[in-house]
Amino acid sequence: MTKGRFQTQTLTGKFLLLALPPMIFSAAIYLVALSWFQARTIHETERQITVAMAQRYADILSRPIWNLEEETTSEILDSLVNEPETLCIQLAEVIGLEGPAERGECGNESELQTISASASIVFTQGRVRENIGSLYLVREFKGQPVNILKLIAPQIILTVIVIGVLIIFAFYGFRRSVTAPLDEIQHSLLAYEETGKREAVKWSSTDELGRFVEAYNASLARQEASEMALRKQLTLTRTLLNTVPNPVAFLNPDFTLRGCNESFTALFGIQDEHDIGLPISDLMQTNPWASLPEDIDQAFSSNTERTPVYSLETMVKDRLGKERFVIFSTSALRGQDGRINSLVSVMQDITERKDSEVELQRAKESAESALAELKVAQDNLIQSEKMASLGSLVAGISHEINTPVGSSITVASSISEKTSDFKTLLETGKVRKSDLTQYLNMMAEASEILNNSLTTAAELVHSFKQVAVDQTTSKRRRFNLRQVLSEVTATLQPAIKKTPHSLELDLDENIAMDSYPGPLGQVLTNIVNNALLHAFESKDRGNILVQSRMEGDKHVMIEIRDDGCGIPTNHIKRIFDPFFTTKMGTGGTGLGLNVTYNIVTNLLGGSISVTSHENEGSQFQIKIPITAPVRSDEEEAQYNI
Repeated sequence: MTKGRFQTQTLTGKFLLLALPPMIFSAAIYLVALSWFQARTIHETERQITVAMAQRYADILSRPIWNLEEETTSEILDSLVNEPETLCIQLAEVIGLEGPAERGECGNESELQTISASASIVFTQGRVRENIGSLYLVREFKGQPVNILKLIAPQIILTVIVIGVLIIFAFYGFRRSVTAPLDEIQHSLLAYEETGKREAVKWSSTDELGRFVEAYNASLARQEASEMALRKQLTLTRTLLNTVPNPVAFLNPDFTLRGCNESFTALFGIQDEHDIGLPISDLMQTNPWASLPEDIDQAFSSNTERTPVYSLETMVKDRLGKERFVIFSTSALRGQDGRINSLVSVMQDITERKDSEVELQRAKESAESALAELKVAQDNLIQSEKMASLGSLVAGISHEINTPVGSSITVASSISEKTSDFKTLLETGKVRKSDLTQYLNMMAEASEILNNSLTTAAELVHSFKQVAVDQTTSKRRRFNLRQVLSEVTATLQPAIKKTPHSLELDLDENIAMDSYPGPLGQVLTNIVNNALLHAFESKDRGNILVQSRMEGDKHVMIEIRDDGCGIPTNHIKRIFDPFFTTKMGTGGTGLGLNVTYNIVTNLLGGSISVTSHENEGSQFQIKIPITAPVRSDEEEAQYNI
């Protein structure tokens, strides 16, 4: 009836083994009781027969004994003792009887095999009733077991038939009501085992098995729904895993393959279904799992709140033998018993990133080299601009000095000529008072002109000397702001005189500073030159105003404003960028205002800002401390020519 893993002793056999013994035992008890009652009935019947026979024998003997007819009495006793089943007849206390009072053998038979009875011998005639003795009768008892068995044989046969019928009905009833639904359940389980499909049990009843089958079918439905949901979840999970671009592998605790996604298969050529159960070390050319700690249970301890993740950068070889750099991350999954049942590993291919890092490192080195070269070029340009500024300063000063020096040379030549003429006149002895007076007046006038010219030249030389020293070095010193700015603007006047524009000063006379006059003069020079170059392109005449005032107790504000065309809005945020110029190739390098910004914000420790509106001019505001920050010699040297 059963096979496979369900092949055990049948429930029907168990039921029969349990039901038959009580039924047979009950039948046996019934038959024993029936035999006992039958034996009792037979014994009682035989006893009653024996009593009746004894009484009948006593009645037969009453008259012969009353009439003292010994021969008749003896004949009657002899005939009576020969009756079937009669063993013994004994007379007692019989009046007038002299012959033998006993026939047969009394007392030799077992009580179990005989039945005895006694009866009084009473003579009755009319009103006469006289007890004349007693009779004792012993008969053979036919109630032996064999005889009883013969008597109850039909009952035994009937009992056996009833028991057989009961067994058949019980067997059929048990099969119909118990084993049949269980067979259906077994068939459903075998079908699921062989085909994987769940079949509902077709059985309906209101008893416990009916409710059990109903619960079983409901359980099948729930399991089917759960399996369907699980299959959907597994399908979704596998789909998600296959959409993950990173290789993912699942390993058993013994490092045999449990599963992987398509990215893992594509990278290493390992098949999800074909290679399951094989050691991962046999499937891959390089085994990153070998880097895991030997005691993985300790490495992935479950005592922490978050599942530990073991991660490292390593190199693996793909299915073509190509080396790839990956970030190898592994975590452990534990079962309900707390033991690790699988390892989940994810690899992030960073080969391109590594190659990019190498390329970036090369690009960085190249950029640093280019930056160094650019820095050198920038420094050279700045130095060139400084030298050009200094050259312009020298050219301007030379032009300014030429006028008083030329006048002095002219006066000196005139003096020399007049003195030679006066000497010739004196040698002739024809000197007159008017000649002497004229000569003296001419000498006095020439001396005054010569003195003024040379004084002007000396002042120009002194101013040039101080400005030149300040701009060619970045030495810190104490100075009067008005004096320094005046000297710087004086050096700018020759260039301004060549234009229709003007430069005005409105400077506070009492601002004493401890700072760097040379770099500060370069700032003013760069801003004024920038205005001359850009501010007045569309104007015939322009004006530049330089102002200074105290800003609090520790700072000074220097403003340079012009009434030119202004700076376009899209250029405002870029004017301090290096190499930003609208005059590239026509006199602009794009470094003047960048150098200005660096000097103000770094060396002088201040800030610079610009506001401008088109056709309304521009205004540069420079706020610097009266006492500049202390700088090292190396920092100061950066701003030397």
